[in-house]
Formats: sequence, structure tokens, C-alpha cells
Amino acid sequence: MFCYQCKDAAEGCGCVVKGVCGKSSHCAILQDLLIRTTLGTGVYAARANELGAFDGDVNDFIQNALIATMTGVNNDVQSIRSLIHQAAGVRGLAKTLYEIGCAQTRTDPYPLTGSWDVTPADDFNALLEQARYCSILHRQHREGEDVVNRQELILYGLKGIAKILQSQKKQPREFRMETRFNELIDFLANSPDDINQLRKAAQETGRLYMEVLEAQHDESRPLPKRFENIIDRDNPCGNTTIEINGEEELSDALRFIKAYRSHWLRDCEQKTITEWSADRIEPFGLNIQFNWTSQESISFYLAVRSMGIENIHIHPRPAFLKKHTAVKTLK
Repeated sequence: MFCYQCKDAAEGCGCVVKGVCGKSSHCAILQDLLIRTTLGTGVYAARANELGAFDGDVNDFIQNALIATMTGVNNDVQSIRSLIHQAAGVRGLAKTLYEIGCAQTRTDPYPLTGSWDVTPADDFNALLEQARYCSILHRQHREGEDVVNRQELILYGLKGIAKILQSQKKQPREFRMETRFNELIDFLANSPDDINQLRKAAQETGRLYMEVLEAQHDESRPLPKRFENIIDRDNPCGNTTIEINGEEELSDALRFIKAYRSHWLRDCEQKTITEWSADRIEPFGLNIQFNWTSQESISFYLAVRSMGIENIHIHPRPAFLKKHTAVKTLK
């Protein structure tokens, strides 16, 4: 097995025998297959969405299946095995939804296939063999470590978004956001290897996270005093460090960063400062330090990066943001 999605990854690189979280090697590798099968469901859902066809139950399954693979949520092998077979069934429903959308718009259905197009085996050992081809190690061997690390970064960001979407009230549903979510799932399902495209998708994941948070929280609520005092000071372009601890602070921190950025841009405009690029935030010396606890922390990281901020310190530093972290041998 190989898993490096959480802050407790063994030796800061990845768990290779048993997860520090307690999950077994069988559970870890079956979660990889569940993700791959779920990505396939998202392929059809995204194409159906393009044609105006939506199904809330399909979207719920995609989001909940990803949540099931988050650290500490579901380490039961039989439960993950059952979810894999369910994912294949829901993928069939999503395919039907896509075909209905084609019929309604008089569009010829496009034959879709990929590594996600797997029919889960009933035999457990055969299922494990299918799962090995979806594992991070095998993908790194085929596609390269840097490419897979970037793919996983986006995936973990999407897991954090899925968690928020499932916590929100469903009436009325935010199909616009869920459509964008499915588009990113579709993108990952096709094993993208273009670094520029992966970078753009990571930025889009960060922007989507910001919009999902804004839809959930009351933006009129005052910021914590420690943030307000920073924004209101006389020297907005000076060096400032903010520390964030825990998921409960992510929303307020993101609101502060957006407000700080706007404040800085207004100040630069008044002083006719033109030598700095308005889409990069480094010049006003905002340093962000935070302890990451779950995939939502990675969603936050992507959101901050999408605003052009580079000076971000994550503790501990995620293994998938490092180079040369994975185990090189395939077991």
C-alpha cells in the first residue's frame, strides 16, 4: 500500500505497511479503486450536466464516496468493497442520465472510456488485483511522480469541497457549483498529465472552495478582532504573519485574506504603485502559517494559492507537495 493524504503520513512521506490512521493495506488499496470508479461516475455526470441534465442523488453519491475515503471516515474493508460496487451501479445511472440529455438535445452520445471504466470483480482477490492498477504507486510508475502528486493535490481539495457541499442544506441545491465540481472530477478521471492544465485545475478547485464557503457562511458577520486590526492599520503593505489553527478558522481566515488583498490593492492604486502585478500578493508581505488537519485544509491552501499568494507555510508539510516522496518500488 501507499497512502500520503493526511498529516500523519509515516515519516512525513507516506504509509507503506499500514496506515497510521489504522486502515489496513487492503482498505487503502480498495479506497483507491473506489475513487477511480467514482471518478468515472463523475465523467458521465459532468457530460450530462453540460446538456442540462442533473440528478441530485448521483451528485450526492459522488461526494459521499469521496468523503468515505477521507482519513478516519471509513476504514472498514467490506464497507468500501460494497461502495465500489455501488459506484459502478451509480455510474450506470449517470450514463443513462447522459444519454437522456443527448436525446433531449438531439446530440449524438460520445463513447466514453478510460481507466475508470472498470467492472468490479465479485471475487475479493480479483478485486484487489483491479485495485492495484489504480494505486498511487502504479500511477506514479506510469505517469510520473510529479504528475500524480499534482493530481492528488486536486483530489484532496475536492474531498474538502465535497464535505462542505454535503453539510449544506440541499434546498435549493447549488447545481451550478456541483456542475463545476463534476467538471473537475471529469478532468481527473482522464489522468491528465499536462502540468499547466493541472495547475489551472488546482486554481479552479481553490476558487470553487471559496464560492462554496461563501454560499455557506454569512459574509456580513464581523471578522475576528485580530484580523480587523491588521486590515485597519496604517501600513497595509508591511510584513504581516497570520496563524490559523483548525478547520473552524478557515472560513474567517479566507474572508480576511480577500479583504486584506482588496485593501492593499486600493492602497497601491492611491499611491500609483505600478511596478507590482495586481494578481500577485507577495509584495505586501502576507505570510500565512497554518496546521492542516484534513482535506479541507488542502482546499483552503488551493484557495489561497488561487489568489496569487505564495508565502504559505503548512505544518506539517504535506508529502504530496514535496518532490521525491513516494516509495519507488512497486509491491
